[in-house]
Order: sequence, then C-alpha cells, then structure tokens
Amino acid sequence: MLRESRYTATGNIGSIEILFTGREDCVPSHSFSGILDYYLFHFIRAGIGRFKYRGTVYEIGQGSLFAIFPGDLCFYEADAKSPWQYSWLAFKGPHAGAAVSYAGLQKDHPVVRLINHSDITGIFSKMFTLIDTWHNSCEAELLSTFYMLISKIAESNAKILLKTDHGSESITDKVTRFIQQHFQDDIQVNDIAKSLRLDRSYLSTAFKKQSGTSIKDYLQNHRLQKAAYMLKTTGLSVRQIANSCGYRDYTTFAKAFSRVHRTQPTLFRNEKI
Repeated sequence: MLRESRYTATGNIGSIEILFTGREDCVPSHSFSGILDYYLFHFIRAGIGRFKYRGTVYEIGQGSLFAIFPGDLCFYEADAKSPWQYSWLAFKGPHAGAAVSYAGLQKDHPVVRLINHSDITGIFSKMFTLIDTWHNSCEAELLSTFYMLISKIAESNAKILLKTDHGSESITDKVTRFIQQHFQDDIQVNDIAKSLRLDRSYLSTAFKKQSGTSIKDYLQNHRLQKAAYMLKTTGLSVRQIANSCGYRDYTTFAKAFSRVHRTQPTLFRNEKI
C-alpha cells in the first residue's frame, strides 16, 4: 500500500494556508469518519468508493473529486474489490471558502466529475513535489498552483453544467420538469439548485444560455399560465388559485398577474373566451 503525506514548513501563504498534501493506494474497504476543521479535497486517480455527506451518498470513481467542508460530519469508504487510488489536499484560511465557492463546490454540491483529470493529476504531483522540496521561494509557486487547481475545477463544473448530451437530460429539461412538479409549492431558485445538487450561479447561467430566459421568469410565467387556466376552468376563489400556484401573498399574485395579462384576475375570469 502506498501512502505518502507532505506538510508545508511555513503553512500560511497569504490568505490561503496549505496544510498538507498526499497520495494513497487504499487497502480494500479503507474508510474514514469524522469532522475536520479545514477543507479537504480528494482526487480519485483510480478505483471506486462512496462518499456520504449531509444525508446523500455519492458513488465516486476515477476522474472525480470530492470536497469535505470544515465542521461537517463525513464518511467515505473505498470499494472492497477496486479500492481508490487518490491524492488529497488540505487547506484553510480567510479566503479558503471563497476559493472553494469559485470552484463551484458547495455543501449541497461537493462532487465534480473532472473533464481535465490528466491536468489535475499533474497539479497534485506538482504540489507534492513543491512541498517535498520546500524552501521559502516555493511559497508563491505553491499558491499559484493551488489557484490553478481551483480554476481547473471551476472549468470542469462550468462545462459539465452547460453541456447537453443527446443521451441525457439537459439542464433546461431538469429545471422545467422540477418546476412543473413543484410550482404550487413555495419554491425559489435556491430550492431548485439544491434539489438538483448544482451551484445556483452555474445553474442560472446554464439555464439562461439554453432557454433564453431566467429560471425566475420561467417559474413566474408557468405559475401565471396555470392560474389563468384555473380561473377559466374551476370554481375556486382567486385567493385559492393564487395559493395553488405557489403564491402565498395575494397582493404579490395580483400584481404579477396584472403585469403579464394586463388585467386583474377577477376581471380576467369574467372575460368571455
């Protein structure tokens, strides 16, 4: 079994504190459970395993990276037959959270399938070498290499979210299906992003690029179309219809309806088709 770790001599590099990096060929069923006080990335070079985090179990294989956030209980385990071979990086600091967020990794979206994993392998190897042969002049290069890693992860997240494969459901399809199923609930864009386990900003960008409209506008238009249909075809009160279409505040519903349909809901109901 290969297991090597390297710790920085000075640790604090500006606002990012690189704690240690390493690589390991896991024994079958190798596992860890605990709470950390720093960020920890695992990049899977080979093998498979599972990562349990905040109630969700992720099956993770070659070319993927998962992030553990400080203060949260986590569990991960290498497969019994094809255990992981991975590299890791631990870090913290005042700007660590911002860097992780820029990479597109969040507590509800802690795993990314890297489209450029050969580049990532090289970056981890370079950080390992820099720390292994540490001297003060390495600090700037190590920080630069760290941000290159963050940039590559962000690039993977963006390209995967914007990609629409012929054999898979697009971002637009996923969002519209979710809205069609839950428009009557008190949902916001954040709720959709969490349900799809995607970063909100990436999701919003991808949806607008593919559909030409924002998620917020699509959600509102879908609700108001349903409300218009119900006003013409049911005997429910206007307030009941508003509530059934996701509007908990009648005034908000009435203003939105009037803006789109150019008339009040009660007048719309009485108009002849």
